[in-house]
Amino acid sequence: MANPELDLNPVGFLDKDPGKKGKKIFGFKVLGNLSDLPELADSNDIAGIIVSIKQVETDELKKLNQLCTQKGLFLKRFGLSVSDFNS
Repeated sequence: MANPELDLNPVGFLDKDPGKKGKKIFGFKVLGNLSDLPELADSNDIAGIIVSIKQVETDELKKLNQLCTQKGLFLKRFGLSVSDFNS
């Protein structure tokens, strides 16, 4: 998941499901949920957040953007799409 070309090196995940906290996804620990972000940003060397879920509520994105702005973190959205080659 690390990408030297984009200068990205994930440290973990945030997830809405509290049951996932502490579990690993793709070898990275679920560190908590969105409300844990301020503390996590202070206790880890985090430069930013990448949203990787397809559907996120507008209110959640606004809250996340506010938190990132307050902490000086970047906020990006990861997307993947597949299209017909002949289109």
